[in-house]
Amino acid sequence: MIATRVVLAVAVLTTGLFTGLLVYIVGMSQAMLSALDGTRFTAVMGRFLPAARKNVLNYLFTITGLTAPVVTLVLLRTHLDSACSGSPQPPWSSPKRWRTPRSQDFQSR
Repeated sequence: MIATRVVLAVAVLTTGLFTGLLVYIVGMSQAMLSALDGTRFTAVMGRFLPAARKNVLNYLFTITGLTAPVVTLVLLRTHLDSACSGSPQPPWSSPKRWRTPRSQDFQSR
């Protein structure tokens, strides 16, 4: 179960970092590039896009974001009796026996 939690934490962390990085780049570039005319915008994008396509972090975060949830689901298959898999009752708890009212409990003495 520890491996499952580690892989799930890696998936959440890398997805969060990738999303934050993407929002930061879009926010900054929109503010800076909105003031440019067409030729300057084309020149800036011509320099930025090739570097962004070959960036190692882009590939790392994309591959990790795609594979880590799949690995987590495969690892969870070995823990079908846990609460994560939606079993109706955890194996360590005993069924509760509730006392039902009987008719003699309500009769006057």
